[in-house]
Amino acid sequence: MPLYAGFSPESSTLIVEALHFVAERIDKYLNMQKQAINPLHHNVVQAAYQEEMDRINRVIKFIQTNASDYGLYVLSEGSNNELMNVVRSGLEVYLKDTVKVRDETGLSTFDSKIQAIKETINLEGPKKAKADVYDKYYQMPALQKAGKRIELFISYSNRDKIIAGKIAELLGKKGIDVFLAHEDIEVSEEWRAEILKHLNNDDYMISLLTENYAQSTWGNQEAGYMMGKSGKNISIIFDGVDVKKFAFLESLQGISANQNNIEVCIDKIIDLIFK
Repeated sequence: MPLYAGFSPESSTLIVEALHFVAERIDKYLNMQKQAINPLHHNVVQAAYQEEMDRINRVIKFIQTNASDYGLYVLSEGSNNELMNVVRSGLEVYLKDTVKVRDETGLSTFDSKIQAIKETINLEGPKKAKADVYDKYYQMPALQKAGKRIELFISYSNRDKIIAGKIAELLGKKGIDVFLAHEDIEVSEEWRAEILKHLNNDDYMISLLTENYAQSTWGNQEAGYMMGKSGKNISIIFDGVDVKKFAFLESLQGISANQNNIEVCIDKIIDLIFK
C-alpha cells in the first residue's frame, strides 16, 4: 500500500468547508427533484442521493482524522484517487461559488479565500484529480411539474426592469426558467411575436405590481391574456401600491414586497406554484 502525505491544517479546513457546501447543494438538489417527480418515487431518489452524502461524510471524517496537519496515511492507489476526486471536485464547486459571491457583492475581502482555495486545488494530490464530480449539483436543474418544464413569464413595466432582472436571477438560481422580455428578446427578432409565443407556451406568470405597472399597457394586456387562458398569475405587490388599480389582478393571490425582501418572495412563489 502506498504511503501518502496529508494536508496542512489550513487546507484541511478549506476542504471540509467545501465538502459541507457541496452537501448543502446536494440536499437542495434532492428537494428540487422531489418537487418535480411523483411522491411514489421519492424513496428511490432519496437513497441515491444518500449514497452521495455518505461518501462526502466519509471523506470529511477521513480528512479530519487521518490527513489533517500533514498526517501520513495509507490507502490503495484507487481509493486515494477516489478521495482526491471528491476533494478536487468539492474545492472547484466551492471556488465557483466564492468567486460568484465576490463578483456579486464587490467585496475584495473574498480574494484571500479565493487564492487559498486555488492553492489547495494546485497541491499535488488534488491537482491530478477529476474536477467535475459535483458540477450537476452546482448547476441546479430546471423545475418541472407533471413532467413539463416550467417557465415563468415575468410581466412588468420597462421602468422596473432592474427589479424584474433581480427576480429573474433569483428564480434561475432555484432552477426555474424565466422569460424576461428585455433580457430574452434579441433586437433582430419581432418582439411582439416572441412575447405572444411565450404567453401561449407558459402557464405561470408573475406580475410586478408597481405604480409604473399601472401605467403599462403591455403589462395589463399580458396579465389579461394569461387569465384568459386560465394560466396561474402570481402578483408581487410592491411598496403597498393600491391593488384596486389593477382590475382583475386585485382578486388574485398576491405577495407583498419591497426591494429589501425580494429573496423571501422567491420562496413564496415556488410554494404557490407547487403546493
